[in-house]
Amino acid sequence: MHRDGFGVFYLNNRGYGGSGGQPTENNNVADAIAAYDYLVERRVSPEQIVLYGESLGSGQAVRLAAVRPVTAIVLESPLTSTVDVARTTYFWLPLRLLITDQYNNERNIRSVTAPVLVLHGEQDKVVPVEMGRRVYRAANEPKKIDLFPHGGHVDFFHHGAWETTRAFLASLNRAAGHSGN
Repeated sequence: MHRDGFGVFYLNNRGYGGSGGQPTENNNVADAIAAYDYLVERRVSPEQIVLYGESLGSGQAVRLAAVRPVTAIVLESPLTSTVDVARTTYFWLPLRLLITDQYNNERNIRSVTAPVLVLHGEQDKVVPVEMGRRVYRAANEPKKIDLFPHGGHVDFFHHGAWETTRAFLASLNRAAGHSGN
């Protein structure tokens, strides 16, 4: 990404990678909003901000894009909700009552007005590809989906995901009349 002229600002969730605190949905979304605000305070314009959410991180990206302006949002292996993911294994439990951090992307994506790119591996054993399709169907236009027949849960860059993402972002720049990254 950097080699192609894009900056990367990576958010590490609470409780992971040496970070302290509890990684709840509300905390993670609050941290994403704080990271966005940090960039804007340093004169990064919303037109320069593209959110990239992978797996559970897709929930943070969707919730952030619903409350802050961004150029686009890229969702890699997005889940419809944590309840739906858990239901693939624990189908007999009342999961909506048991799971408090639900990351309901299928519902929340409807509030996003930025262009959306969904990337999903058809061999994903963690978040089934049908969830990516459902999030895509729920998203507003403009939107694009790219499925990787041999892609699993986190190996899209080996199958051309960056090339797809770069082309998607370039198409937005052309549509807006911009020439740079």
